[in-house]
Amino acid sequence: ALHPNLPDTAIIGAAGGGAWKTNNRGVTWTPLTETLANLSVGAVAYAPSNPNRVYLGTGEGGYAGDFIPGIGLLTSDDGGTTWTLPSSVLATMFYRVVVHPTNPNELLVATNKGALRSTSGANGPWTTVIASSPSAGVGYGDVSDIVRDPSNPQILYAATWDRDRWCARSNCPALTNFAAPTILKSVNGGATWSFAG
Repeated sequence: ALHPNLPDTAIIGAAGGGAWKTNNRGVTWTPLTETLANLSVGAVAYAPSNPNRVYLGTGEGGYAGDFIPGIGLLTSDDGGTTWTLPSSVLATMFYRVVVHPTNPNELLVATNKGALRSTSGANGPWTTVIASSPSAGVGYGDVSDIVRDPSNPQILYAATWDRDRWCARSNCPALTNFAAPTILKSVNGGATWSFAG
């Protein structure tokens, strides 16, 4: 995650090594999460309108025997020096955290639980805007990425992934409510989504 105002500053997250910060374009790095019990990071994001606010999605996105599940979405209000643990575990794998360009409390997260949205910061309430499971209508599996149109913050695109269901290969004959992998589009800031195209 690149600092929105300081070109020399960035925070990276490692699959098994926590979060690290540089203030000199990567010449040296300082660990930020050594005191936390979980060092698996899947996503990091600065709030563009408040660079002191940093979100850290714990849990590397993906499926393998050595992947480490996370403990939810952490928040820092001092640029990553200290972290607030979540009140509950929103998801155990994070692929992307997207923060609104002018509202540091408006978030979309791409996770193994689908895509979730909050307009009140990391502690929510959260709304599932792209369902992972087909039990509540159509399920899309993991949401593996979300990007915002830089010219219009209301427009976003999301990529879904059917993980171990292999719908692309088998057409999901037993899961008629399952629609993945695919690309979805939102024109209202991520509140609702439809097929892109």
